[in-house]
Amino acid sequence: MIQNSASRLLDQFVVRMPAGMRDRLKAAAKANGRSLNAEIVSRLQNELPSIAEALIEASRAAARLEAAIAAAGMASSHPED
Repeated sequence: MIQNSASRLLDQFVVRMPAGMRDRLKAAAKANGRSLNAEIVSRLQNELPSIAEALIEASRAAARLEAAIAAAGMASSHPED
């Protein structure tokens, strides 16, 4: 029997997991009252904002470093009075 649910139309992909990871995720899913898929999606949703925040901070740090390098270059290009 073919399932025609809306969830079947969502993006799907195969994930290769290290040995034992699927079992640990299934146990966590059961403890949280979720399906294995819902557990994985929940964990990804919780982790992705952290990754985005880290990228934003890294970008800001790079901009500060570039500004400091530019300022140091300008300071060394002016002869002392």
